[in-house]
Amino acid sequence: MAIPDEYIVVLNGDVSDVAGKANGLLKNGTLKHQYTKAFKGFSAHMTASEAAQVASDPSVAYVEQDQEVTVNTTQTGAPWGPRPNRPVRPAAR
Repeated sequence: MAIPDEYIVVLNGDVSDVAGKANGLLKNGTLKHQYTKAFKGFSAHMTASEAAQVASDPSVAYVEQDQEVTVNTTQTGAPWGPRPNRPVRPAAR
């Protein structure tokens, strides 16, 4: 489900100053988060028309409306986490 007026902006890889670029692109929007590890970009609260304007900047790869995601299943027998059939041992000193 899309979140109204919340967008994720992915910048081109050659952008070196994510914060500066975000602040320069946002005229009326509000910067929420900056992303610098997995990709360069930011999330912001802004109108659809401002998102379209931001998307037209040559340093922007794309803009996508943020959305909620849910998990509707669980994995049983996963190979990680504590095993219920083994006692917990105290940490080595």
